[in-house]
Amino acid sequence: MKIKLTRPFEKINKNASYKVFIGNTLKAVLKNGDSKVIDLNSEEKNSFLIVKSHWCGSKKITLSNLKKEMQEIKVYGNNFFNKKMPLVAILILMIGVSLTNVFTSNSNLVPNIVIGIGLLLIAASLTLWKNKWIELK
Repeated sequence: MKIKLTRPFEKINKNASYKVFIGNTLKAVLKNGDSKVIDLNSEEKNSFLIVKSHWCGSKKITLSNLKKEMQEIKVYGNNFFNKKMPLVAILILMIGVSLTNVFTSNSNLVPNIVIGIGLLLIAASLTLWKNKWIELK
C-alpha cells in the first residue's frame, strides 16, 4: 500500500516543514508545495499516520481504515487555528487591558475576567487543541 501526501502552497506556515510520522517513525518531511509518496510495509499498515509541526499537529489517521491501494491525503494548516485564533486571543487580551482604564481601581473584576478568558483561550489552543492545527483530508 502507498500513501501520497500533498501539501499545497499555503501562506500560513509557509516557512515551516511538516513532519510525517507513521507510528513513531519519521517517514517524510513536507515543505510548502511539496508532495511525497510513502510505501508502507505490512507492519505500518496496522499503524497510524500523524503530521506535526513544532508543538502542534494533526489528528491520527488509522492506516488500516484506508481502502485504496494508492491513497492520496492533502495536508494543510487549519485556517482557524493558524490565522484567526491568535488574533482573537490577542484582541480579547487587549480588550481586557483597555477595560482596566475604564473601570476604577475598586472594580477590577471585569477586566481581570476578560484577561483570564484570553489567557485560557491561548492555553487551550496550545495544549488541548494542539492536534487540530494541521488538517488531513
